[in-house]
Amino acid sequence: MAQQRRRLPRGLGGLLRHEIVAAAERVVAGTEDSRGLTIRAVAAEAGVTAPSIYRHFADKRTLAQAVIDSRFEHFGAALSDAVVGGVDPFDRLRRRCHAYLTYAREQSTWYRVLFSDVSMGWEPGVDLSRPGFATFNEHVEAVRSCLEWGSAQIADSADPFRVALLLWAGLHGLAELPVTKPGISWPPVEELVDDLLAALGLAAGVS
Repeated sequence: MAQQRRRLPRGLGGLLRHEIVAAAERVVAGTEDSRGLTIRAVAAEAGVTAPSIYRHFADKRTLAQAVIDSRFEHFGAALSDAVVGGVDPFDRLRRRCHAYLTYAREQSTWYRVLFSDVSMGWEPGVDLSRPGFATFNEHVEAVRSCLEWGSAQIADSADPFRVALLLWAGLHGLAELPVTKPGISWPPVEELVDDLLAALGLAAGVS
């Protein structure tokens, strides 16, 4: 049984909230399944009582949303770090795409939780400033930059939002299908990313 932690001094409630979220992340990572996320399990991992958690989170759903927000911050940072040094919008988008697939491969549990687990998804009407939406908006803007950098014809005829959705769908397929369908002779994923970007008019020299 986890040791009960001492009560924090007044004014450090925010620190406890951060620790609770970190404990919840460890619970999910340890079970590799969001169904293991329960108030009781998180309380044991954090070394606090369940009422201590309820002072910060109304219920399991709000705690799960905090975990999603935290992990999207990590995911978004990985994509942002990858574009540093990019020579133009096409290169930066390509770097983002490769970072996306690297994250899916190296953080497979969290990738599945963020993008394939409906129990950990966004609630209707959620604040659009949350990290997950902010990351998607950066994805859309990266696509928009490529379209605007290209010919005027492409920029005028393509909707960045729709193209970004198509690119996301393609990346998700490249992240998931080689894992679930390993019997297919998949070409190197780097080549498929380049093919996907070219098909969507998001590669240098495509017009």
